[in-house]
Amino acid sequence: MPRRSALLGILILAACGQVETEPTASMGAPSASPTAGDARTTGWRSDLELLISERERIHPDPWHGVDRAECVAAVGAVSARVPDLDDDELLVEITRLAAMPTWAGRDGHGGIHPWGEDAYGVHLYPLRLYRFSDGLFVTDALPPHVEHIGARISHVNGRPVEDVLEAVAPLVPRDNEQQVLSHGPRQMLAAEVLHGLGFIDDPGEPVDFTFAHDGADEAVALEPIPLAAYEEWAGCHHSMSPPPRSDGPAWIRQPMVPIWWELQEDGTAHIQYNVTLPVGDIVDEVAAAVDDGSVGRVVVDMRHNPGGNNATYGPLVSLLSSPEINRPGRLYVIMGRAPSRPPAIP
Repeated sequence: MPRRSALLGILILAACGQVETEPTASMGAPSASPTAGDARTTGWRSDLELLISERERIHPDPWHGVDRAECVAAVGAVSARVPDLDDDELLVEITRLAAMPTWAGRDGHGGIHPWGEDAYGVHLYPLRLYRFSDGLFVTDALPPHVEHIGARISHVNGRPVEDVLEAVAPLVPRDNEQQVLSHGPRQMLAAEVLHGLGFIDDPGEPVDFTFAHDGADEAVALEPIPLAAYEEWAGCHHSMSPPPRSDGPAWIRQPMVPIWWELQEDGTAHIQYNVTLPVGDIVDEVAAAVDDGSVGRVVVDMRHNPGGNNATYGPLVSLLSSPEINRPGRLYVIMGRAPSRPPAIP
């Protein structure tokens, strides 16, 4: 199993600051230890120490949601156990520790997403999942498992799915509980995470997922696929959204296009804002339609939006702030579980 590092998680925490950090021993940097085992221990312990030192260096209010001493003690406890834990167990522990200061909320960038970077060597089961009020359901699947689209998952390797979701919840960095609902299933799909939590014995072997179809349960062995293959199929953050449908409602027709809009028959200017990137000519196009009287209302749909560059949406905010749009019954913003916030509109 490849050695892993907390570095990516620290860069996630510092995403807006473009912070650079020197590689640690677990990323292949030279170690003074004479044996491979000692080098691994030194590397992991160095990574664990970075969770405290880099959070304090980068974060403007590092301990706003948790007592610092509690975090330091938790890191120390895991550090003492490094020689006794395998890499997947340590991946889970360092992910949990990175998320710990975010459990009180308002800190969605303060953790590690082990399914977010090939360097972790993570494999995912070929499903897209969504938590509804009545359970965890399959919204898409790779062949030969497409027959299970629409089924509810009841068990993973014989364990109730509720137990698995409860176990992965502490690994999720969050602004609020919506990110637990969205990111928890994605954590659950990572074979190495399930192995590190003790739900499976071998992350390289197929695992039984039990699907409930109209009251009948069927256990099916799913083989994990590399992260790159999963994201080529399902995307990254957008894998937490329903799969695209060209004949579906506007919000799921083109989820991978950063921003697009259409003027609907009822006079609604539907702006689908999927990623916070430059808005291009869309603002001018919508403004022209508002000026000529074609627009009765404006809907900004951000259900897929995971964030991005918050220096790019100024023109959109200016448009939405105009008195022609920013008034009751005229402007609507639709939010989802993606870790986004709407532009601030005066």
